[in-house]
Amino acid sequence: MRKFFARQLTKARGASGEIDLMALGELVVGAYEEAERDRRRTDRSMALMIEELGEVHQAACRCDRFSFPKELRNFDAEDRYVMWNQRYAEIYAGDALVVGARFEDVLRAGLVDNQYTTQWDARKEWIAERLARHRADSNTPRTTSLRRRWIRVEERRTATGGSVGFVSTSPN
Repeated sequence: MRKFFARQLTKARGASGEIDLMALGELVVGAYEEAERDRRRTDRSMALMIEELGEVHQAACRCDRFSFPKELRNFDAEDRYVMWNQRYAEIYAGDALVVGARFEDVLRAGLVDNQYTTQWDARKEWIAERLARHRADSNTPRTTSLRRRWIRVEERRTATGGSVGFVSTSPN
């Protein structure tokens, strides 16, 4: 775009080297119109990507809950939920669990819903610790308490910077 603008600006200069204001005005209007077309194309692309992610998520949720023996979830590189299976949704029920939700926001909503057995005065530290473990590049399984049950969490980083997590729950 910058090279195009420079070429057009050269054309807007007259033989004397002065800029023709009318030609410059047309150039600026053309640049804004092109930028607006680019923005609309980007908006359409983003809308299609979000729609496709929603379809992938719906397909994952339609899977028989016993088709995978563990609770499964997937995050993108910005730590937003991409998809999860039905078993995961059953233990992390709530309005906060939606495609595109940040993991931290779902954790906070779980604290408000009393999903975790964390003391009120230690919540800030608990979230910081939980996020650090979630973002760590370690494949070491860990256990935590959820709804008065112990769960085992295993997470693996993906090549794109996201992660795939498996959660196993103990019987009630």
